[in-house]
Amino acid sequence: MKKLLLLSTILLGLLFTFSACEKDKEKEDDIIVIDEPDDTIPTGSIRLKIDNGFEDELLSTAQEYIVESGDTIKVSMIRYYISNVYLTNENGDTLKIENSYYLIDTDGKEIELTNIPTGTYKSLCFGFGVDSSANHDISRNEGDLDPNGSNGMIWTWSSGYKFLRLEGEFKGDTSQGTFKFHVGGDANYKEVHFGQMMSAMRTSSEGHSTMFSAVVSESKTTEIHLRTNIAEVFKTPNTIDLDVDRQAHGLSSKIADNYTENFFELHHVEVQ
Repeated sequence: MKKLLLLSTILLGLLFTFSACEKDKEKEDDIIVIDEPDDTIPTGSIRLKIDNGFEDELLSTAQEYIVESGDTIKVSMIRYYISNVYLTNENGDTLKIENSYYLIDTDGKEIELTNIPTGTYKSLCFGFGVDSSANHDISRNEGDLDPNGSNGMIWTWSSGYKFLRLEGEFKGDTSQGTFKFHVGGDANYKEVHFGQMMSAMRTSSEGHSTMFSAVVSESKTTEIHLRTNIAEVFKTPNTIDLDVDRQAHGLSSKIADNYTENFFELHHVEVQ
C-alpha cells in the first residue's frame, strides 16, 4: 500500500473549489498525494476501465463507420495517452495519483488505482496526452512512458510523445486509401473533466445526462467505466474531410480541439 500524505491544511478543511487540472497543479501544497503505506487510513480501490467506441457501440476494427463528412472509415489502430489523474471528493479535497501515465490501446485498458481514501468523489480529471515536463524528460523511462515499450508512440526526445495515434482506411467522395493521425506537441495537451462542478455535463452512451459520483468503500473496488467516441475526432468542432485531410500534418490543433470536448463519455460507475 502507498501512503496518503495529508498536509496540515487538510485538518482545517480545504476551501478551494475544483475547476481545472491546471489550477490544481498550481496548488500542489493543497493536494492529497498517494505516496507511501499508511495502514491507519481506510481505503478502497478504483478500477478505471476505458473502452474505445464509435457513437453508441464498441469499436470493431472489422467494421466500417461513416464519419461526419460522409466518408467511410475502418479503424486499424488507436492509441493514446492519459495522464495526471485527479479526484476531488465532496468536501473539495483533491487527490492526486502520482506518476499516472497510461497508454491506452485499441482494445482499451483497465487501470487499477489502489489505496484510495474512502469517501464520495464528485469529480474526475485527467490529461489527454503527456504534460510538458514529462514530454521532454528523457529520464522518465519506466512504465508506459518507456520508449522501448511505447508501441510507436514517440518521435524523438526533442519532440516528445505522440498523444494520439489513429490509423485506418477510408473511402471518400473522390478518393480512397489510408489515413494516419499522429498528434502531439505541448500545445495539444488537453484536460478532460467529469463532475458536478463542470460548466457542461457529459452524456452517457444511452443519451441521458450523467453527473459524476463515485463512492469508494473500504476493501472494495469501484469501477469507473469510460468510453471514447472516435466519431468526435472527425466532427466537433472541426469536420475532417478525408478526401482532403488524411494526414495529421497541419491538422493537429483541429484534431486536438475535437478530442477535448466530447471524446470521452461516462458509461457507468459501480461498486464491485
